[in-house]
Amino acid sequence: MTTRRYLSLNFGDETCASTHYRILAYLPALRNRGIEVEAIAADAFSAWDDLPNYDGVIVQKKLFSLGRLRRIRRSARRLLYDIDDAIWLPQGRVHHWWTRLRTNWRLRAVASQADVCVVANRVIASHLEPFARRVEVLPMVLDESAWPPARERNPSRSEVLVGWSGAPGNLRYLEPLEPALVRLQARYPSLCVRVLCGQKPRWTRVRFEHIPWRPGAEAAEVGEFDIGLLPLEDTPFAAGKSPIKGLQYMASGIPTIATPLAATCELFGESGGALFAGTVEEWERGIESLIENPSNRQARGAAARAHFEARHSLEQGAIFWCKLLSS
Repeated sequence: MTTRRYLSLNFGDETCASTHYRILAYLPALRNRGIEVEAIAADAFSAWDDLPNYDGVIVQKKLFSLGRLRRIRRSARRLLYDIDDAIWLPQGRVHHWWTRLRTNWRLRAVASQADVCVVANRVIASHLEPFARRVEVLPMVLDESAWPPARERNPSRSEVLVGWSGAPGNLRYLEPLEPALVRLQARYPSLCVRVLCGQKPRWTRVRFEHIPWRPGAEAAEVGEFDIGLLPLEDTPFAAGKSPIKGLQYMASGIPTIATPLAATCELFGESGGALFAGTVEEWERGIESLIENPSNRQARGAAARAHFEARHSLEQGAIFWCKLLSS
């Protein structure tokens, strides 16, 4: 079997979530299929003369200057561009007009020069399709061996565990749910709320358990949830994100209640693994409906896991990359 060699110029290093989930997680599986991908942080790359020695170059979300992009395009046998965020939109701040103009120039340039653009969802695909040569959707994935389905739950037990897992910076999306959770705990005294995070939420009325985040423990902790909460920021940028936390709930085989943003709805698809809520009242009704119906929780959780295995497992993503890089 002939080994194919690709160079991946990544947005970040192994500590960058985007780089990990879009490139680094696939390297062992691709190696087993005869495809070697040398992954380097784009800002650290300097061996420009070596580019023709690879079968192709993957640029992972990085927006190079037009001069560097031309240099890559001249030397690369194939050029692939991978992107998982709506990076043309500001995140949490207003872009200066020059930043906005430069970002859009660079994005249009790399998308139009790439032989293939690999995107995480249809939101990003629809933005690139007017000027890209070819666009393929590769959904976000998780390693199914690291995220097994959760334990079998006893449908007769009265305790229900509602959980949230996330970074401290995202607590501001969870905290507004306090009134709904307070009312639910008044009606259902056995309702437990658990927060897996590096910090505690600024709640004063909800009874909750805080679990400090620890590397390697996330799958086991999330697997204890009966219901996963996925409140998100309702912005155009967030609408283009495929939230990994939602994918973790899905992989664990638990039903999710989420903010109905475009890419989040696409992530769950027609699986039935998620309910969607926009207002605090809708969140309250959604959580209550799952508390009241244990068999519905189990059915939605099983459907979520089946959807994960069919569309969002690392194995499915590796098959996609193998076909693309071997063609």
